[in-house]
Amino acid sequence: MAAMFITCSLAMLAAQSILLFSSVRSRIDQRWVAVAFAGSALALAFTSWVPDAGSLGLMIAVVATGAGMVGPVLSYELLERQSAAPGKLLGQQAAAGNLGQALGSMGAGSLFTLAPMMPFWTAALVLLVGAVLSLAWWGPARTGEIAARKATGTGTVAR
Repeated sequence: MAAMFITCSLAMLAAQSILLFSSVRSRIDQRWVAVAFAGSALALAFTSWVPDAGSLGLMIAVVATGAGMVGPVLSYELLERQSAAPGKLLGQQAAAGNLGQALGSMGAGSLFTLAPMMPFWTAALVLLVGAVLSLAWWGPARTGEIAARKATGTGTVAR
């Protein structure tokens, strides 16, 4: 169990450390976010078929890397694209994240009583919905907003 927590923590630390580089952040867009969601979903969906602890560790690393990068990317996008007070925006994002964790824990515990793999499959489904939404909704909205800023001459968004 400790090895799994260490694996998760190291993967998230590495993923989030990479985002400190603006050259990396500037390349991240809705397609990358969709891949992070879908990769995490795929790893969760196949968790029950891993043959050993090493494979399970790899699956955990994939999920943790995707999850570890999506949160900060959404924070960067939120702060760079909204004119509201940054503290308020980050507070709202933290509140939404905490609510999601609480509901997710309660839901996972409830689903586990039905079938041990049900929480993993449900989480995978939610992540796949996130992948689709990032491509179908967030991507076009983000692209349109950037184009509108360029057209009005208000400058480009620093990325």
